[in-house]
Amino acid sequence: MIKLKGKVFSGIGEGEFYMSQEGYIKQFEKLFGFTPFPGTLNVRADMNEIKQFIKTGKSILIEGFSANGRSFGKLIGFRVHINNVSCVLIIPERTQHNSDVIELVSEVKLRKALNLNDGDVVTIEHE
Repeated sequence: MIKLKGKVFSGIGEGEFYMSQEGYIKQFEKLFGFTPFPGTLNVRADMNEIKQFIKTGKSILIEGFSANGRSFGKLIGFRVHINNVSCVLIIPERTQHNSDVIELVSEVKLRKALNLNDGDVVTIEHE
């Protein structure tokens, strides 16, 4: 099984805004069985390793939607876990991040649940 290793880093807080949108919340509840914590864990990894990792996983489409006169892009999600904590690796259709960055969504604040700080290395595995 392919594992993905990367380093945790702080983003600019946009994940909180997006994961608080009802259009995403309802889809996460339906597709993954949990209400997402309003925020994402940012991980920087090798681009080629990210590509290999997502090739070996089963992708789940989270549809884009419109709300309050604004459009929100679709996401591709993969069920993964870090240290036995289930989460979803998301690849947004639109993002400010480079392609060496992935975002993780869970029902808990991953930073707190896993006691993570910027620069810590995490290992992500498919469920």
